[in-house]
Amino acid sequence: IYYSGVALQDIAELLYVVAPETNEDILSNYEQQIKSCVVPILVPCNKLDTIEKNGRIFPPEIFLNSVKQLCDRMMLPTPDLCPYSATDSIPNSVHDGFLGYRHVQSAADGDEVLQLFQAPQKIQPPLTELEPLSTQLKQTGSKLRSTQSQIDNMTTEIAEDKYGKDGELYAIRDECLTIQQGKYEYRLCIFGSSSQRDTSSKSGKTDLGKWEDIEIDRETGERTLTWTEGAKCWNGPKRSATLHLTCGGETKLLTADEPDTCRYVFTGTSHIACDEISKAHNRL
Repeated sequence: IYYSGVALQDIAELLYVVAPETNEDILSNYEQQIKSCVVPILVPCNKLDTIEKNGRIFPPEIFLNSVKQLCDRMMLPTPDLCPYSATDSIPNSVHDGFLGYRHVQSAADGDEVLQLFQAPQKIQPPLTELEPLSTQLKQTGSKLRSTQSQIDNMTTEIAEDKYGKDGELYAIRDECLTIQQGKYEYRLCIFGSSSQRDTSSKSGKTDLGKWEDIEIDRETGERTLTWTEGAKCWNGPKRSATLHLTCGGETKLLTADEPDTCRYVFTGTSHIACDEISKAHNRL
């Protein structure tokens, strides 16, 4: 409508033609006008009024006023319209009504159609401003998809049984806990290996076993982590390590002991042992 440059009166006439509320008697009305030597107009000027349908008023006031002006201008007898016939020579100029046609007027500077659309035209941002925003939108979308993919992968991984109840071991999956007891340093790696190293020696360590499993004491909430199949003791069993974790704000080792030959027992704390069972057991 805006870029056509057509005057509001002619646009209002087209609106009447296509709108189902007003186009019922348009054709018969047009044919009668041709015979009565007036400039033909598609609008039923004798039925100009607003119609309320589905809670809305049709046509809008701006169009109704324009159609009324069009009717006032065009519904005047023009005696020189009817004399033309097929045998007449082609005239030098064609005016409104010649052979049933009428000129479409261009919108003037003060036309209400131009005023309606000027505000939206002014607020359109230049393309130079849209291009960086479009690039930023694509980059943000790419980051969002990448982050969502990471979340999906983590969700799938946490759901695996190896991470224990509710995936509690996932938060400490890469941790290695160390403690020094006497001349030995002990190292326990979650999902990894366990070892003993003589601090007086610059190299070498003893394998205490590989990660085995985690169990939960249903009465106390204590977690028991085990490492098995370590280096074989001389004339004895293979070494193993057991870690008993109780509730604590920091994941760390507290003690290290060897109650039996080549069987190593550790105590420690971790937030993964702070559950409802532990809370009830400790009367918290």
